[in-house]
Amino acid sequence: MSSMEKITKKMRFFIAGISLMLLTLITLWWVIQDSKQVLFSGLSQATLTEYTAKLEASGIGYQVEGTSIFVASSDSNQARVVAMEDSIQSNNVTGFELYENSDLGATERAQHANYLRALQGEIERTLTGFNYIKKARVHLTLPQKRLFMSQNQLTKASVTLFTVDHYQPRTIDIEAIKQLVVSAVEDLTIDQVVVIDGAGQWGVFEPQGDLSSPNLALRRSTESYLEQKVLQVLVAYFSASSISAAVAVELNTDTVKIHETKAIKGDGSQGLISSETKFEETHLSDDNKPGSKTLRNEVTYAHGALTQETEQAPGQILRLTAAVSINAEVAPELQAQISELIKNTIGFDSQRDDSISVSFFYLPKVEPLPVTPMAVEPVVVKTVESNTWWPFLLIGLGTLFSLSTGMFYLANKRDSTEQQLLNQINYLFDNEQKAPENA
Repeated sequence: MSSMEKITKKMRFFIAGISLMLLTLITLWWVIQDSKQVLFSGLSQATLTEYTAKLEASGIGYQVEGTSIFVASSDSNQARVVAMEDSIQSNNVTGFELYENSDLGATERAQHANYLRALQGEIERTLTGFNYIKKARVHLTLPQKRLFMSQNQLTKASVTLFTVDHYQPRTIDIEAIKQLVVSAVEDLTIDQVVVIDGAGQWGVFEPQGDLSSPNLALRRSTESYLEQKVLQVLVAYFSASSISAAVAVELNTDTVKIHETKAIKGDGSQGLISSETKFEETHLSDDNKPGSKTLRNEVTYAHGALTQETEQAPGQILRLTAAVSINAEVAPELQAQISELIKNTIGFDSQRDDSISVSFFYLPKVEPLPVTPMAVEPVVVKTVESNTWWPFLLIGLGTLFSLSTGMFYLANKRDSTEQQLLNQINYLFDNEQKAPENA
């Protein structure tokens, strides 16, 4: 065997050893590494930004893929607690269970304070059960009732809401929350309830002064009722997120009384006869001879009278305007049918000079930008590409190298065996040829 063949053989064994060692290291790394686990999925951009900011502040490694957050399996429990810390704290509300270990010897002021805390906690617990409310704070002012003292102070309530993904409640939502609080607190009226968000931005929409009159409440309820009817009809054909409707009505807020008197005829066409007088006149000529004769008949008819008084309560629609937007691709021949459907839904009347606008357009859905408070430094969401394919690639290459080296080794061993057999045959053949010569 030449020196070149020996070097090649050593190189083959060296490559085989390196390949086997590399394959072993990759396998060990794959076994001992900490696997990733889905922490949250299907998050909105705002919630994704909030959770990743908390994880980064806590020093917990994370990986973002689309709308999902991945963390190491060993850090999953801690990461979930850190991300949902605010939600856990908001659910830690004390209600009337505060009285389970109450002190019977407490003063009247202490009992009043405990009752106030318990009532506020129960209302907060109810509000946080709404799917769009993440946290709620309720503050009540309950004047103490004392004997022989006039009640001059009013019961008041303020509600602060922290919504999910900065959702802004509709007017009907705020009215429902106010009704809930009024129903839970004694002697509280709806005009003494204020609902705002964490930044105090909803107060401008709250009814104040004359805006809380029954006329405005009737107008709001009418508009909301018509809007819900339009959305209920359109949601059968379009998604709820692609349609919106706004209705404005002008109502008659005056009470109108109509007094009307009508004459009623009898069974005949001329009515009932109350009296009848007949006159006969004879006119004499100049020579006192009978002349012309005149007959006159006077008949008096009696008619009945119908007096009707009608009172129209306020709330009659004087004029109606509506605007409907549909974010979808709709064929032109169907747009007219949809517009007619909306008109019939809201009771469109051209004689009242009603107006309706239906807009069809298509805008691709765009994810909203992260909403970051002004006092906090903007957080950039880092998206890490998941290269989970490269360990399999290395394993495949290592396996390929091992198989190639083994094949080379077997081929070399076979060549070596064949060469040894050939050498033995040549040796025996040479010995057989030399044996006669030696003899």
